[in-house]
Amino acid sequence: ASGVPAASLAVSGGGDGDGEVVVMVARKGTPMWRVVQQIESAVGEN
Repeated sequence: ASGVPAASLAVSGGGDGDGEVVVMVARKGTPMWRVVQQIESAVGEN
């Protein structure tokens, strides 16, 4: 799985004003600190 990112996120605003939705895909065995880092990075972008 060379070249595949450890985690990838997508952030989307809700159309009905309920807030944002974060969808994440991570490889099995991805360290939790990396998952948290990716979530913080995605949420901080908006």
